[in-house]
Amino acid sequence: MRRFCIALIVVFLLPVSTTSWALDLSSQYRALYSSVVTLVTEGTTVDRERDELTAAEGLGSGVLIDKDGLILTASHVVQVADAVGVVFADGQSVPATVVSSLPQADLALVRAESVPEGVRPVKLADSSRIEAGNEIFVIGAPFGLHSTITSGIVSARYQPGSNPRFWLAEMIQIDAAVNKGSSGGPVFDAKGRCIGIVSHLKTLSGGFEGHGFAVTTNTARERLIGKPGVWSGLSGKVLGEEMAWIFNLPEASGGFLVEKVAAGSLGDRLGLIAGTVPATIRKRKYLLGGDVIMRVNDIPVAKLKDHYDELVSSLKPGDTMTLAIMRGGAVMELTGKLQ
Repeated sequence: MRRFCIALIVVFLLPVSTTSWALDLSSQYRALYSSVVTLVTEGTTVDRERDELTAAEGLGSGVLIDKDGLILTASHVVQVADAVGVVFADGQSVPATVVSSLPQADLALVRAESVPEGVRPVKLADSSRIEAGNEIFVIGAPFGLHSTITSGIVSARYQPGSNPRFWLAEMIQIDAAVNKGSSGGPVFDAKGRCIGIVSHLKTLSGGFEGHGFAVTTNTARERLIGKPGVWSGLSGKVLGEEMAWIFNLPEASGGFLVEKVAAGSLGDRLGLIAGTVPATIRKRKYLLGGDVIMRVNDIPVAKLKDHYDELVSSLKPGDTMTLAIMRGGAVMELTGKLQ
């Protein structure tokens, strides 16, 4: 009889726990979804069939973090955007400007020109307490489906340096579904506290396969928020020693091939020229014809990673930045002031 009673208690308790999480998730969603935005970007890309530049629209998500329109998102959503628009949950659309972008951590800040009445900013939580197994949920705009919620758990944590591309970022791995358009969207814990920003996924098919990655909010605090705003607006490829030889660079350690430059960015103000000629070298695609950056404030591009903190800490608004570049076979310098 005693065993029967215990079994009966267990049977009744299990559904209650699941239902409680579902109810909490629903209430959390109602309280938070209006603070999550969809970002629409415009820029240029290359039509590979015709080998020419063409207009391109991008899609991403973001989260409002202050009442004056500051939005936290993923760097790759806005890094080379010529124009950014913010769509709020009620459908209102306003222009926005990129404030700062940190590709090394896949984080960026943009500011919307205005915020609809009643939309409240989200507070960023201390992400150091996150553990594998914690329940989480994501709100974003996968495939442009505004205010979509998915849920799951934290699968793992990764310290800065674990991802060679986003080497400044502390990452959490999640199994909540994320897809194209989810990038930049907030990850919340079970109590509705923002603990991360969706970055990318690992996939063989191109779609979600259970392995999403988000940058922690502590990374955003330590590396981006409250720091001098720098938006290079550049994308391209790092050229190592072999490619330096192929490109006949005077800097034997290599450089950075500029392939795209966003309008209004620091790269644009410096006068950097983007690539326009598609080419394939060693099975890798390039856009040639643009500048190759060899040094930044006299630091070789190949050593920027080692001197990153030193360089960033030394820069202040109004300071002059100097780039040594190769353009058309000639070495020259470009200078510009940080805003």
